[in-house]
Amino acid sequence: ICLHLLFNVTDISLHVDKELKPLSIIEHIPYYVWLLCGMWPFVVLPMNELIKYHEIKVNVRQQKRARLEFCTKLGMNSPF
Repeated sequence: ICLHLLFNVTDISLHVDKELKPLSIIEHIPYYVWLLCGMWPFVVLPMNELIKYHEIKVNVRQQKRARLEFCTKLGMNSPF
């Protein structure tokens, strides 16, 4: 993230007029970019949690299926 921020600052400073001060560069960023960047974590985090929940559910189902296929006497009497 820090390298990306450094790249963005360098890119903006190279392509913007030299008369602008660094704080005035921020004013040239459109409001919808600020809105999108501010709302993006609220979209990504719930989506990430849903995907993680689904992956855990699939893994548990796969473990149960593997446990059923292991049907020797040792497997049936095992405490695990």
